[in-house]
Amino acid sequence: MKKLLLGILLGLLVEIGNAQNLACSQALMQINNDSLLKKLQELVGKSPVIIDNTSQYISSRYAFHPNNILAAKYLENTCTSYGYNIRKMEYSGTGTNIIAEKKGTIYPNKSIILCAHYDCVGGNITSFQGADDNASGVAALLEAARVLKNIDFPYSIQLAFWDEEELGLLGSKSYPSTGGNLPEIICVINLDMIAWDGDNDSLAMIHVIPKLPNTIGYGEYLSNIAIQHKLKLQCFIKNPGEPNTDQQSFWDKDIDAIGLTEDYDRDFNPNWHRYSDSIENINLNYFFEMSKFAIIGLCEFSMSGATGLGSEIGKEISFELFPNPNNKVLNFRFEPKYAPLKIELYQTNGTFVWEKNLVQDEKNSIELPQELPTGFYFCKVYLKGDLVKIFKLIVE
Repeated sequence: MKKLLLGILLGLLVEIGNAQNLACSQALMQINNDSLLKKLQELVGKSPVIIDNTSQYISSRYAFHPNNILAAKYLENTCTSYGYNIRKMEYSGTGTNIIAEKKGTIYPNKSIILCAHYDCVGGNITSFQGADDNASGVAALLEAARVLKNIDFPYSIQLAFWDEEELGLLGSKSYPSTGGNLPEIICVINLDMIAWDGDNDSLAMIHVIPKLPNTIGYGEYLSNIAIQHKLKLQCFIKNPGEPNTDQQSFWDKDIDAIGLTEDYDRDFNPNWHRYSDSIENINLNYFFEMSKFAIIGLCEFSMSGATGLGSEIGKEISFELFPNPNNKVLNFRFEPKYAPLKIELYQTNGTFVWEKNLVQDEKNSIELPQELPTGFYFCKVYLKGDLVKIFKLIVE
């Protein structure tokens, strides 16, 4: 007989049906393609920037090129001009992270991070634009700083610009999980290459990881945001996601993080890490749409605490499945005795498996499908159709 091991209850409450805040809808209307393009051109050295009252060009963002420091100053000055508090984190003799922070009005000690690495490959002699990798993600963060500057969020937001990702995720690895008067991280959304769409299928890849089940819910929530705001994108949740970018630094620390990228699997940018990774070789319309997605994702997450953590109904509910270990029969109880609840079972890649309506009665037990294969599953518990708790399940 199969045994069911019930994992840790994750306190994850999702109000997916309401993922369209008015302030975020208004912010979406403020996102400007010309503004995004201007920021991209400045980052790759096509247009000048004003640093220390001098017009200069960021000719390279390579870690050991002098203009990498110029890029950091540009990021700091731009976000300061929008009214953000700046944390300049010099974690080594060569590496500097720039963190732009806007304090939450209700939960200032809890934050959502939108991040991207600003360094690129190249050398001290040959200058690479690094347009897709990763000026595209950085430009989206700068536009987020502009359009979100006047919105009051209940949760803090942090726009994190990592240095030296190309040297082994050094910047994001240096970011502490706690301490230093930093707010608690609820979720990290990492952008790395959001401007290549060679086959024009508008695929947005969302990277999650099974060992952190919250990321599954966050990925689905982000995907739903694209639908709610009618973005011209097709979302695909990659599980497990790509580890060789900055979300990995947080996964290693057991911090919930998801990645938002172009299609890494079937349409990988052939210009990656080459001189040809230039503005001339990216898909601008796709870049504009992905930037909108990232910005609205940050806005919606910050308004709701990522996935509805502020729900008053959710705070009232206690739900258990037991015992552990178990066979094919599960017992359950929940307080208060709302009825009915519905549970759904999903594979870790998001594929629906099975559902059951629950009502408290004398039996208070359910049977799992007879032919359920062994492996990892996620059990979602719905109240009134729009509230979810997620349990990690392992069927052996």
